[in-house]
Amino acid sequence: MKKNEDRDKAKKMYQQFVDEFPYCMICLWSLRDRRRNWHFAKLDVAHIVGGSGRIADRRAIVMLCAGCHRLSHLDTIKITEGGETIRIPNLRAENLVWAKSIHDPENYDLEYLKSLRYRSDAPDPEQPDEWHLKAACKNVERRNLPWTIKQMYDDFARKIM
Repeated sequence: MKKNEDRDKAKKMYQQFVDEFPYCMICLWSLRDRRRNWHFAKLDVAHIVGGSGRIADRRAIVMLCAGCHRLSHLDTIKITEGGETIRIPNLRAENLVWAKSIHDPENYDLEYLKSLRYRSDAPDPEQPDEWHLKAACKNVERRNLPWTIKQMYDDFARKIM
C-alpha cells in the first residue's frame, strides 16, 4: 500500500512541476514553439542526478526540451540550420544545477543534491555554453517569466549577441 501512495505522491509532484514550467529551463523553448524541430516537440522532466541516485523529489528535477535533455546525456548534436551544419555543445550537470537555481529557486538545494547517493561531488551552478544562452535570449520574450529572470537574459543578450 505504501508503494502506491508514494507513486501517487510522485505523480502529483511531477504534474504540478509540469504545470508550473511549460518551457525548457535551458533554452526557454515551449510546446507553443513547434517550429524549432530539433527539439523533437516535447518537454521532459529531467533528473539532475541520474543513475542510482535518481529520486522523485522536486529539488532534484529540471524541465528540459527533448533536445536539451538529449544534450545532457551526449557530447554534442549536429543540426542543419539554413543549409549549414552546426555542432551544439553538450549540457553538463553544472548547467542543470544553474537552471534549477535560476528558474526554481524555491526548490534549489545544492546540499540536498550533494547528499544523494554517489553525488557528494555535486557541481556548483555554471551557466550553459553561449549557444544555449543565445537560444534562450531568442525565446525569452515569449515566456511568462519573472522580471528578474527576463532582465538577466537581457543582460546576457547585450554581452553575447
